[in-house]
Amino acid sequence: MEKGKGLARRWAVELHDASSSSSSAFPDPPGFTRSAPEADDAATARQRKEAEATWKGQKAWEVAQAPFKNLMMMGFMMWMAGSTVHLFSIGIVFSALWQPFNALRSVGKVFEPFKDPRVDTLAPKLLFIALNLAAMGLGVWKLNTLGLLPTNASDWVSSLSPAREVEYAGGGIPLIETRTSCSSQAPAESVNEISDDEVEEVPAVATRRLTSDVWLEMSKKMVCGKPTAICNYCHKELTAGAKSGTSHLRDHLNICTQRMLKLRSTSGKSLCQSQKDIIGRHDKEKMKAIEYMTMLQSRVAVTTDMWTADNQKKGYMAVTGHFIDESWKLRSILMGFIYVPAPHTGDVIAEELHETLMQWNLDEKLLTVIVDNCTSNDKAVDLMISKIGKSKLLLQGTMLHMRYCAHILNLIVKDGLDVMKSAIHNIRESVAYWTATPKRVEKFEEMAKYKKMLIWVNKASGLVFKTYKKRIQI
Repeated sequence: MEKGKGLARRWAVELHDASSSSSSAFPDPPGFTRSAPEADDAATARQRKEAEATWKGQKAWEVAQAPFKNLMMMGFMMWMAGSTVHLFSIGIVFSALWQPFNALRSVGKVFEPFKDPRVDTLAPKLLFIALNLAAMGLGVWKLNTLGLLPTNASDWVSSLSPAREVEYAGGGIPLIETRTSCSSQAPAESVNEISDDEVEEVPAVATRRLTSDVWLEMSKKMVCGKPTAICNYCHKELTAGAKSGTSHLRDHLNICTQRMLKLRSTSGKSLCQSQKDIIGRHDKEKMKAIEYMTMLQSRVAVTTDMWTADNQKKGYMAVTGHFIDESWKLRSILMGFIYVPAPHTGDVIAEELHETLMQWNLDEKLLTVIVDNCTSNDKAVDLMISKIGKSKLLLQGTMLHMRYCAHILNLIVKDGLDVMKSAIHNIRESVAYWTATPKRVEKFEEMAKYKKMLIWVNKASGLVFKTYKKRIQI
């Protein structure tokens, strides 16, 4: 070590910053360009930004179209809710209005994630606003259909000024009608008065003959130069022009209170009293008929049938009795017109029929029960035998059940027509074809002459009877 103290170093490494030195001092390796990596990085960044902008644009349109699905679903739920006001319909309408309102308030927040200079969010925003406004319009329309919007004049009655009273009623005094004067400049004190100069009788020469019976209770006068009909009871004025007709005059007479009071005082009976009289007369005559049937010596044949009224959808049963009186004359009497509640089973029919017979004291005078061919009627007759007892019936009740012959014939005819249905259909189609136009009728007659056929056509079809004396060929 001491031996080499004074010797100089053979090598030395100098570390210094080479950034200040020119890059051109070091040549690039073969096939390498210093600017290529920088260009690739810039292109990659640009593509990434463009892809991000495209993605944001697509998402913005998806968000803008989202209210359309909600709009369709809300419309379906409104249709399911119906047009009546209840908790479900009110909740649906509230949701239909609240959701679009909230969405419109936060349009900026909804599209904030898609904010980019390269993305145009104006069109998606406009579509988003339009769809939400349509949803709110749908909710308002539903409110209107539910009757919750003040769209009618009756909804603003409280804000309108009260109408002028035109009639007053008092105890025992005729109705007095307030009339407005013809002159618009008349003072307010003369509203209830009409001067004699303003009312004049209609000249008989200037008007045609009044033939309607309403003029027996109304008088025709000229008021303010216009023909007017005045009620003889309440003195109300109604139009009586040539084109007005008399239907409105007759309607007024039907509702005129003073006329009703006068007619009631003259007749002496009210409508309720008349109804009571009719019902009382019916009960009285029914009791007479029951007494007569009780004293009857012959047996009674009963016919009954049931039907359902089309307008009421209720079942009714009529019970009719047929018997021979002391003069050997056939008599018939309607013993009952009964409402029969559903179901119309044999038990129900038997109960109603037995009650009617007991009411008319015919349980021991029953001859036969004539009904149509229905299974419920078969069961009802069997129950009647057990209710009345075989000892009270003729031949122990073996001949009680008589079937309706006309109904049987009707069923036979229907079955026969079903067999011939195809032939009848073809004949009807042929007749309809040949009688459709006059040209076809002439063609048919010409063919009948050619085939030497005897034709017979009904006059109802518009054709003339023609008979060919030649021999009929079949």
